Amino acid sequence: MINWDALSNDIAQYFKSNRANNENDTADFISKKYDQYIKFGLNQYSEGLLSTNRNILKPFFYLAFSDAKRGKDLKEVSKRISTGIVLYWNSVIMKQVVPPPGSIQVVYNKIIFAGVPFTFNIINTYDSSLLAKSMVTAFKFHTNTIKGITVSLVPVGTTTIPKIYYWSGIR
Repeated sequence: MINWDALSNDIAQYFKSNRANNENDTADFISKKYDQYIKFGLNQYSEGLLSTNRNILKPFFYLAFSDAKRGKDLKEVSKRISTGIVLYWNSVIMKQVVPPPGSIQVVYNKIIFAGVPFTFNIINTYDSSLLAKSMVTAFKFHTNTIKGITVSLVPVGTTTIPKIYYWSGIR
C-alpha cells in the first residue's frame, strides 16, 4: 500500500529545506519520491507494479516548476503535473503474480486507463506542508481512477480457459 502521508511529509520537508534550490533539483526529488512510494501500490487483487518509468515524469515536474517561477497561471502548473502523472501511468507494467479468486494463473495484467487527469489548488506556495498535502491529495485521487484488467486462467472441467478480471484503483 502507498504511504501517502510519508510522501507528503517528504515533499514538505524538501520544500522547507534549503535543498529546493532550483526547478531541476525539485523535479528530480519529487519524481524520485513519487516513483519510490508508488512502487508499493497494489490493485484490488493485491497485484503490484513490476516497473515504472520515472523519466517520463521528471520533465513535466520541471516544466511545471519553471512555469510557476515565471509567474504562469497556477492552474496550468497543476495541469502540467497532471499530464506527467497520467503519462507515467501509461508506462507502468503490472506484476503477474497473484491470481484473482477462482483462477489459477495470471496470463496478462495491464493498465487500460491511466486515470483521470486532475487539477489541484496551489493556494499558498509559502506554506510547504499545505502545498505538499494538496499535491499528494491529487496524486491519491488520481490513483483511485486508474483501471486495468487481469487475464487469468480458470479451471473448467479438465481444462482451463482465460477469464478477464477488471480492476479499479491502486491503493
